[in-house]
Amino acid sequence: MEPSCWVLTERSWPYTIKAASDSWLSLWKYSKEEIINRPIGMIQHGANEFSASMLMRRYFQNDKGGTACANADKRGQLYSHVAYLVPHDAGLLCVSTQFKPRRRLTLPEKFQDAHDAQPRLEPTVLASVLE
Repeated sequence: MEPSCWVLTERSWPYTIKAASDSWLSLWKYSKEEIINRPIGMIQHGANEFSASMLMRRYFQNDKGGTACANADKRGQLYSHVAYLVPHDAGLLCVSTQFKPRRRLTLPEKFQDAHDAQPRLEPTVLASVLE
């Protein structure tokens, strides 16, 4: 089976993260304390705006197809992957698969400093998301 991971966000902008799989946390190099209650856009460095808009467009058009995306982990390693956005009782579930490492990004110092200065929020407890 192809490795995959998921993140659960609220249904509307700014798509605040509610939960994530251990594999999502491991891949993107975050702890739960760093991501819970934060907008997904603040976490996913190097996100391709076109990919993000295409992912949302497919969701709103009820298109079940995957969207080719590219994001960088916390340390700047870029990965391409295919993302599927599906409705869930608790919000929007984004499931990603087909990961391929790409080049490494050098994040601007100002961006990294601003990211590191963000307050760490206590994780919320969400009953088993995929039950």
